[in-house]
Amino acid sequence: MLDTGRTNQKRRTRAALVKAALELLRAGSSPTVSEVAHAALVSPATAYRYFPSARALWSAVLAEISPVTPDEVFAEVADDDAEARVDALIRAVGFRVFDDEALWRTAARLMHDRASDTRADEERIPVPTGKRLRWIEHALGPVEGSLPPAVHRRLSMALALVIGAETVLALREVCGLPSAEAKDVVLWAGRALVRAAQAEAQRGPSERTRSKPVRAAKRPRTPARAAKRKR
Repeated sequence: MLDTGRTNQKRRTRAALVKAALELLRAGSSPTVSEVAHAALVSPATAYRYFPSARALWSAVLAEISPVTPDEVFAEVADDDAEARVDALIRAVGFRVFDDEALWRTAARLMHDRASDTRADEERIPVPTGKRLRWIEHALGPVEGSLPPAVHRRLSMALALVIGAETVLALREVCGLPSAEAKDVVLWAGRALVRAAQAEAQRGPSERTRSKPVRAAKRPRTPARAAKRKR
């Protein structure tokens, strides 16, 4: 009975820490494990026993707000249907940024700060975990053999643009879209990317799109420049 009581207390303590982290993030804060501990009325030493790093705490937060697993998300989707798999990916992972917008705005801000300042505090959540790319790998893994490696890689990287925290800022702030329309846009974008990749895969290697250097536009010839050339 005593062991059961201790187990339940550990679960309550862990849940309290995750809840405190979520509340701080949604309020616009990027807390450390110690700051989360104080908010949860738990000692920092206790909090670090549950979450020894910011990465461990952020992983727990992600599991709380999106408890589904890739196996569950893709269980009813055919392995060879790339478009349906990307649809499922966006609905499971991409939509959550609009459903919990305050949290992901905080995440986007901190990621921007880290990108522009190498001294940014790595002990604050959120932290990079690589989960976004792992979700994309789960979605596209079964169809990898149907796409040339370069096309598969481009599609994977492009999909990262439509299921991240930055997507909220682009569609809600820059474009001013309501959440429902923003979700429609990311679904459309995901499908368009898949179709573009499939169309490119059907062309021969010599016909596929290749990156070409962009040449600087020629300056228009003004009367002054024309006169200078005649001298």
